[in-house]
Amino acid sequence: MKKLFLISSMLAIAVLYSCSSKDKDKLPEVYEGPILESTDVDLYYSDSAIVKIYMKTAKMLQYMNQDQEFPDGIYIEQWEKDGTVSSSLKANHCYYEKENNLWKVSGDVVVKGLQNDEQLNTEELYWAPDEKKLYTDKFVRIETDGEVLLGNGLEANQDFSSYVILEPKGTVTLESEDEEEIEKDTTEAK
Repeated sequence: MKKLFLISSMLAIAVLYSCSSKDKDKLPEVYEGPILESTDVDLYYSDSAIVKIYMKTAKMLQYMNQDQEFPDGIYIEQWEKDGTVSSSLKANHCYYEKENNLWKVSGDVVVKGLQNDEQLNTEELYWAPDEKKLYTDKFVRIETDGEVLLGNGLEANQDFSSYVILEPKGTVTLESEDEEEIEKDTTEAK
């Protein structure tokens, strides 16, 4: 009987000790998710009391390393000193890397250069504010007054007033409604 009690006690101690040592050796899990979540955000960035950037998003997540994510889309306007909008950007998703000061937008990206009345469409675009530059290696479509430019890759200044398509694929000339009406009228008269 003593043997059975001794064996049972040793077995119970071994089981209890093995459980507690596993818990001691186990490190706590590090949380890597967002530390701040904001909804329905309207932000104004200014320099020397002059608004430079306006940003609107439905949801903003901020992480421990100060990176930010905008999982439900983003809309950004760049403003001139006189308060006029010089360009705008809209995308389905955005991620900002604080360490590199780099914005990555993706999903139905639309950039409008309002001074030149031009529009860029792509699926992914990077914005480097320190370099005042936009770039991508993805397919791009740029609509200007009267033509559409197609290609892969793009480098542009951040207000989209100047750009280079890295691998141009083609140009399509657009007819205005007036030209279509004139052409229609002349063919009907024949």
